[in-house]
Amino acid sequence: MDAARPRKQQLSISTKALAEPVFAVVRVSWFKNGRECDVDEVQLDEGIDNVEAVLETVIKNALEAGADVSVITTAAASQFAVDQ
Repeated sequence: MDAARPRKQQLSISTKALAEPVFAVVRVSWFKNGRECDVDEVQLDEGIDNVEAVLETVIKNALEAGADVSVITTAAASQFAVDQ
């Protein structure tokens, strides 16, 4: 019997102009038994207090929970302190 290999998580952050007032669109892919089982998508608008910190927290929490994360944002990807 082969030992189960952990799935390598994916994090993608792209910078792109978005329709105002959108700051970021975040897609979180959830996995069960190594297969994608659910996808959540959230839009963060410029008017949210500390929107950069909120986005960073969403990314970190999803990665810690084992999900893949894909982000399109108007901010530079280098601005987020997120380790995989």
